Amino acid sequence: GKITKIDALGVAKLAAKVGASKDKIEDEETGNSKQPKKQKQTMWEGFDYENLRRKPAYYAVIICLAVYALTSAGSISTPHYKDIGFDGEFIALILSIGSIGLAVAKILVGILYDRCGIKITVNICLFTALASKLILFIITAEMKAAAIVGAVLSAIATPLETVMISIIVLDLFGKKCFNQTLAITTSLFTIGQALNSPLLNLPYDFMQSYTVSFVVSIVASIVVIIALNLSMISLKRDVKQDTLMR
Repeated sequence: GKITKIDALGVAKLAAKVGASKDKIEDEETGNSKQPKKQKQTMWEGFDYENLRRKPAYYAVIICLAVYALTSAGSISTPHYKDIGFDGEFIALILSIGSIGLAVAKILVGILYDRCGIKITVNICLFTALASKLILFIITAEMKAAAIVGAVLSAIATPLETVMISIIVLDLFGKKCFNQTLAITTSLFTIGQALNSPLLNLPYDFMQSYTVSFVVSIVASIVVIIALNLSMISLKRDVKQDTLMR
């Protein structure tokens, strides 16, 4: 009787283990694991376009980028080099340095954005663009080292006119309205680029000098730096509020 009782107890324990294992296997197969559920994090997907259209900062960003394209000094740098007395060989050297610098800058800007975010990356491009314009404004034929430095700074700034546009749109406005905002931004930016050369070369036709063009470009850069930073601050604040509301 004692042996039968022990055997019965063993069989009961074995059956309990088998049942538990079976339940575990079924849970794993059906995905119904009895683990504590993790709280879902609220991810910001972007502004609703109708909501974004009511924000002045949205228009400010688009206008700032268009003005940046409109007043970029790249279109007048080469004729300005000739105007101040640089020879063709040195101008070719400057352009080569700028091309190599641009290839490297595109990679570095991508790394910088991943590590530091949109605000720091955009400001580095904006301030290096301003610095390169100031160098072009004060440069003389004897300042060849400064011309090379200016070419490097211009190369660092140039990704803002290429790869950074879609990144800025996605980061500031979000992916929910990405198609609409990118289309509008690139359209106005392209118009700015198309009008850039005629606008900045116009004063030269009357004065035989690029001084006025550089003054316009430098003043525009300062205004863009201030307005774009204020707009980014405003939009990032709105992103936090929009995330909390969700």
